[in-house]
Amino acid sequence: MHDLDVIASDMLPLESEDLTRAHPRKLISLVATHDDRVVGHILFSRMTVANATAAFSGVGLAPVAVLPEFQRQRIGSIVREGLAMCRQAGYDAVVVLGNPAYYSCLGTMLMDEFMVLPLRNGALAGMSGMVKYLAEFREAEC
Repeated sequence: MHDLDVIASDMLPLESEDLTRAHPRKLISLVATHDDRVVGHILFSRMTVANATAAFSGVGLAPVAVLPEFQRQRIGSIVREGLAMCRQAGYDAVVVLGNPAYYSCLGTMLMDEFMVLPLRNGALAGMSGMVKYLAEFREAEC
């Protein structure tokens, strides 16, 4: 997995990745392989909405990493698989930090400081509050 750390470090400091791997609160961790080599990795972890105005069960998507030589070769399709797993598990939405151009292909995103992808109709109706990632992300000063 550390081959991917160089790519992921653009989005998330290495210390944060190591912290999230070390804690059991990660929900879904998927890898893409090619010839028995890990070439891509995504992680969904729990997140909360402080001062939420409605009940909410969401996850954060970070990091997303693909080795440069495998980018633009549909390795990112593991993100779609992860989203389907989150939807099946009953989560309301996925919060995403990153390049809007890359993630917009996943569906309609609501954008402000970050992107939110609703996983079911009406999931964000009346919702407001402050998104809070796991403490592991804050510990790494993300």
